[in-house]
Amino acid sequence: MNVKIDVGDGWSTKYYQFNSNIMKMEILRKDLGLQLTELRTQRHMSQEELALKSGLCQSVICDIERGRRNPGIKILHQLAEGLGSQLLIYFSK
Repeated sequence: MNVKIDVGDGWSTKYYQFNSNIMKMEILRKDLGLQLTELRTQRHMSQEELALKSGLCQSVICDIERGRRNPGIKILHQLAEGLGSQLLIYFSK
């Protein structure tokens, strides 16, 4: 989503496009965190239990669930294994 607002100085359009991408990432992080929390609670696991099973620190899991951390593929894989799940990554248009 690009938000084009041009006030004639050439900088505003770029700023708002960049700001839009930041908002998208925040939404994605929060959505991922909600999904992780849901999967973990469905399995009746605490953050500490997931940390032990995934080899991650409890604080990392907490930060991901709250949308404060942007985990890489390796961490997502570790979480999936800790949950006894598979990591599926797909791209859509």
